[in-house]
Amino acid sequence: MPRTRWLVLTPIVLLLGGLAYYVSWPAPTGPCCGAGAAGQVERPPSNRTTLRIATFNIHGGKGRDDRRDLDRTAENLADLDFVALQEAVGPAPWESEGQVEQLARAAGMAWLFTPAERRWLSWKYGNGLLTALPLGSWRQIPLAGAHDGSFRNAVVIDVEFGGRTVHVLLTHLTQRDDRDRQSQLETVLAMFRDLPAPAVLLGDLNTMADDPQIEHLLATPDIVDPLRALGKDTPGRIDWIIVRGLRPVAAGTRDNGASDHPLLWAELELHE
Repeated sequence: MPRTRWLVLTPIVLLLGGLAYYVSWPAPTGPCCGAGAAGQVERPPSNRTTLRIATFNIHGGKGRDDRRDLDRTAENLADLDFVALQEAVGPAPWESEGQVEQLARAAGMAWLFTPAERRWLSWKYGNGLLTALPLGSWRQIPLAGAHDGSFRNAVVIDVEFGGRTVHVLLTHLTQRDDRDRQSQLETVLAMFRDLPAPAVLLGDLNTMADDPQIEHLLATPDIVDPLRALGKDTPGRIDWIIVRGLRPVAAGTRDNGASDHPLLWAELELHE
């Protein structure tokens, strides 16, 4: 009897194990588009004439101490108008809110989750944004990756500010395979160049300042790295804010250990 039971159970266990492995494998979310953000802005409107933007790889809410604490993540979000998020995790099947929505609620901002990949059939992972400004249309564009097995995207959003439309491009490029990273970087920088001014590129490019593609971009007239322009650059930085048609008046980093990345921020004025 025990031998018979083992002969019956073994293929069942192998089948279930193979099924679990299959559904856990990442799959791309694909292209998407829409307009506006989810949720409500629940804080007083700013009376500033400047725009405060940021990019933050939140590492799934896990800090350098390996402790997951979204309240600590949210402490970095004060006084910002628009934040691009990377490595954000969507709600598990048993959860009602993902990390982007939780951070938006904590910061009193509206939100949009634009994940690049899906795990366990429904658990999504990738980029998102928080905004205190009205959003127009947005487009989620997959980025090619032939070698490293991960999935990445870029998102183009129209943001209304000061009676103008600011075109924002947010992304997170791979670091696992340099061939894919260079290809994705070339695609994203071409997309940024094609955006009408005023335009902003935000994200974790997994690329440092000595990369020839970055050097070539920043040598272009009217394209500015606010942190470098204002003497706030940090060695080995791979997260970026790059602008065109906007004038930086302040910039810096915030780092309370909530992630393995700092938050980068910049305060910008529209060119007349």
